[in-house]
Amino acid sequence: MKPHILLAAALCATPLAIAQTEPAPTQTSSQEASPSMITFCLGSNEMLDLFLKGETENIPRYSESAGARVQRQFPKTHVYLHAKYIERGDRSIGICQYSNHVGIVANYVLNGAWADAADGDCSGEYCARGGYWRQEWRETSEADDVEGQEYIYTCMRDNQDGRVFPSGQCGFSPGKP
Repeated sequence: MKPHILLAAALCATPLAIAQTEPAPTQTSSQEASPSMITFCLGSNEMLDLFLKGETENIPRYSESAGARVQRQFPKTHVYLHAKYIERGDRSIGICQYSNHVGIVANYVLNGAWADAADGDCSGEYCARGGYWRQEWRETSEADDVEGQEYIYTCMRDNQDGRVFPSGQCGFSPGKP
C-alpha cells in the first residue's frame, strides 16, 4: 500500500493523527518526545503531493481557497506551511494552513487540539527547529475585537538575519496534558 494512503487512513481514524514530517534535531519522533502524543501538521511537500493527486478527501475538515487555482495551473509553485492555534474558553483548535504567492491553497482544522502556546516560547516537545508561538491580534482594529476572542497564536521561526517567518514547526496534542 502506498505511504500516502496509509497516512490518509490514519488521518481518517483519528483527527489528531498528523504525521510529524520534520522531527526536531534532538528528537527521533514525536511519540518519543512526550507521552501526550504531540503531532505536527503534514509537511508542505506531503500536503502538496496529496493536493496535486486529488487525495485529500480523508483529511479532517479540509478546505481550499484562492491559491488552489494557481497551484493547479503551476504545480511546481512553492507552498509554505503555517500552523495556527486558537483557544476560546474550553474550546481550542489547531489550524494547518498551506499558502503560495496568491494566498491560501488549502488548510485543515483540528478540533480539540491543544498547543503549549505561550507568547514567544513553548516547551521543546511542542516546538521544533526554533519554532515558537507568537500571540497576534485577531482583528486589525481594537474596536472590532470580541472580548475573550482577541488573540490567535501563530507559529513563527526566526531567520539568520533576524526576520521572522511563518512556520509549521509548532505541534499540537489531543488535549491539555
